[in-house]
Amino acid sequence: MSNTHPLSLAAATILDADHVTAVDVARAAGFDALGLRWDVAADREVSPERLRRSIDDAGLRLLDLEVVRLDPNTPFDEHRRLIEIAAQLRPAWLVTVSHHPDPCRTRDELLLLAESIAPFGCSISLEFMAFTAIATLAEALSIAAAARADGGHNIGVLVDALHLDRSGGAPADLRGTSDGDLSYLQLCDVLTKPSRARHDPEQLAFEARNLRRFPGEGTLPLADLVAQVPAVMPLSVEVQSRQWAGRSPLARAHHAMTTIRRFVE
Repeated sequence: MSNTHPLSLAAATILDADHVTAVDVARAAGFDALGLRWDVAADREVSPERLRRSIDDAGLRLLDLEVVRLDPNTPFDEHRRLIEIAAQLRPAWLVTVSHHPDPCRTRDELLLLAESIAPFGCSISLEFMAFTAIATLAEALSIAAAARADGGHNIGVLVDALHLDRSGGAPADLRGTSDGDLSYLQLCDVLTKPSRARHDPEQLAFEARNLRRFPGEGTLPLADLVAQVPAVMPLSVEVQSRQWAGRSPLARAHHAMTTIRRFVE
């Protein structure tokens, strides 16, 4: 890995592509890595071993695998199948979000996840969103730090530029972080700041899943955000966009690469 940000194509940017196509598209667009979103039911017939070989043959890194959703109504054992998939695919990070009202429950289950995947060289990437139980960067850092203090050393916090902004955060908030606090950055852009952003979870979720723009095509302070992290930290382009829904996965991947290069060159 060179002394520059590795660039990754997030699963959500080409969510309509199957996993093998996602690998081909990420390679063709010139990315260093990609992310995959695994559906335990829908992907039942997919061979993780063959997919891992395809990733290796393409010369790519699997940056992340999505997503473990911690929830009071979901027994932890229901996450075991995705843990097994992670053990075979060996992503650098297993993305996790929490809907537990009790932060101690989140910490405890993060520790279980971290312990389960550590033997396979994987780590946990905890993502905060204003419409989940862990709504802010500060909350995510606090819970991750508590879990690391209890032995979960392979736990970091994922910073999505949109979620940081919509939760009231700013790039300067990353200045107090230390090595090991953060996993990687997810970059996208948006045009405006909704007036009810911090008070309307449905609006926030809709925006995140439909109205993202590619980096540099909106108003988020992405250059300032990238400037806060080490030059070797991966940057993942995550753009779910109705505007681009009719374009091919390859067209989206190429545009993602074109726009993200502005922040690393």
